[in-house]
Amino acid sequence: MRRLLAILWLLAPVSAHAQPEPIAIEHGFTPDPARQTGRTAGALALSTRAPSCRGYAGEAPDHLLELREDFAFLRFFVLAAQDVTLAVRAPDGGWRCVSARGEVAALQEGRFAAGRYEVFVGGPTQGERVFYELVVTEFRSVGPREEREAATSSARAEVGLEVERPEGTGRDRRIRRGFLPDPIEDRGAAGGAIDARALGASCRGFVAAGPTHVLTLRDEFDYLRVQLGGAPGLATLVLRTPGGRYLCSAPEQGNAFIDQDVWPEGVYRIWVGASVADAQVSYRICYTEARLSEAAATCGRDLAPGEAPPPPREYD
Repeated sequence: MRRLLAILWLLAPVSAHAQPEPIAIEHGFTPDPARQTGRTAGALALSTRAPSCRGYAGEAPDHLLELREDFAFLRFFVLAAQDVTLAVRAPDGGWRCVSARGEVAALQEGRFAAGRYEVFVGGPTQGERVFYELVVTEFRSVGPREEREAATSSARAEVGLEVERPEGTGRDRRIRRGFLPDPIEDRGAAGGAIDARALGASCRGFVAAGPTHVLTLRDEFDYLRVQLGGAPGLATLVLRTPGGRYLCSAPEQGNAFIDQDVWPEGVYRIWVGASVADAQVSYRICYTEARLSEAAATCGRDLAPGEAPPPPREYD
């Protein structure tokens, strides 16, 4: 059912004149974020509907969202090349309005009760037609900045990476929150001929086409750290999120790591690269939920002389 709802969301037509078909949304809808493009009508001043609203929109709402459940958190935002206004009329008749200014996107977020919401997207001047994309998400980690970065990365050539490959060349993991023991550690050797610099300003090193590891998060994590060990300054780290954004780490000294507070559930593809093209660098990779603790500090540490590596374990 959720997949069908997502397909209806993606395929529903947007019209500036006719009342659109309502789109049903429930918890766990996929794909998340959901996106729909449109074009402002620019006929009537939004201030005639709500004094706090700026811009011009059509007589009918551009989108109708039918929330089947109460949402403790939901985020709507609009991406456009020009300033636009996002106006949302709640089931009780109340309005929420916000206008974009420059790089600041029009965004509404917070608690939303179940019911039908009318969404209007207004242009800056009467009659002006502005193309836009409406984005709806349950994840706090998805916002206008992340979406722009993902779009920029997608606009670049994927430089030959096999971004849909289901398995890595090394050990793959499927984990839930609270996995034990923590950290999980694997070992391997990696590198390649593809220059990672095309993927983002912080990306460095040379990687192979196929991912080195595929990490599947079976829950949303409120913190996770992915860290390399054993090759300080030699091994680089590239991680592709389920939404297509690239996160990279390539320190000149020390071990590469990526950590952040919110990790949506889904499939993350990881490339371990070498600082020199076509080189193979031996490394360790570990995953931990620990924040600045002994576990995080020693994650990926070099083994003492004669110390045996931990035995492999399953975490599925």
